[in-house]
Amino acid sequence: MKQILFVTVRYSSSRLPGKCLLKLGEISILAHCILRGREAGFRVIVCTGTDAPNIEIVNECLKYDSEVFRGEPLNKILRWSNCFQHFDIEYAHIIDGDDPYFDPLEIKSSLELLGEKKLDLVRTSNRSDSGFASVGLSVRANFMNILAQRSLGLKSQNLDVIPWNLLLNDQDRWEFLPDNYLTKNNLTQLRLTLDYPEDLELLQKLAYRFNYSASRLDIEKFLLNNPELLKVNFMRNSDFMENKRVQLSYNFND
Repeated sequence: MKQILFVTVRYSSSRLPGKCLLKLGEISILAHCILRGREAGFRVIVCTGTDAPNIEIVNECLKYDSEVFRGEPLNKILRWSNCFQHFDIEYAHIIDGDDPYFDPLEIKSSLELLGEKKLDLVRTSNRSDSGFASVGLSVRANFMNILAQRSLGLKSQNLDVIPWNLLLNDQDRWEFLPDNYLTKNNLTQLRLTLDYPEDLELLQKLAYRFNYSASRLDIEKFLLNNPELLKVNFMRNSDFMENKRVQLSYNFND
């Protein structure tokens, strides 16, 4: 049975509207995620919102014969939970649709950890969550349903950035995925998510050299050997982290 990969995406974006449909080489960023996931052997399901602009995402999925689920626009935890139920799925890995060079091997390690330790949730590694964009989270359907019920009691239903400290408790069985280092020098100044024009510039440079199936190791080695490329967008990482902090504070602090 194929392991399942949810690609979480929405059309709206304040900094780069419609960013998931911007091109990397000849195909869109969303198509890049779909094809990369399939190439790695995953069953890919795109999870988007029911709001009208996301019909563009549905149309893009149709071009690639990709499964798609439309659910709650802002509360993506509820959307994921409903997606699990709709497809009768027991567990899955979840990535963001603006991380086109995710690492399939690291995803498989996350799913293995979920199973071997009988965890409910394996959270994104700290390194990946800070812009490295190599892996998402692995979770069981029954626990996602629990999280969805908890999320309904939050102050805000805007869960673009998830307040894990408010959703998890001491009885939950979860761990962070350990940080992964592929290159010998433990490359840290790397930003491969898409939020700013500078991010798109770097990703497009990579797309000229690598196709959607390129290994994460080859990509990181290339960037290590071309350090000037790391300067294209890494200065945006402080903005990225501050924006996440501000969103959490605005949505969930009293």
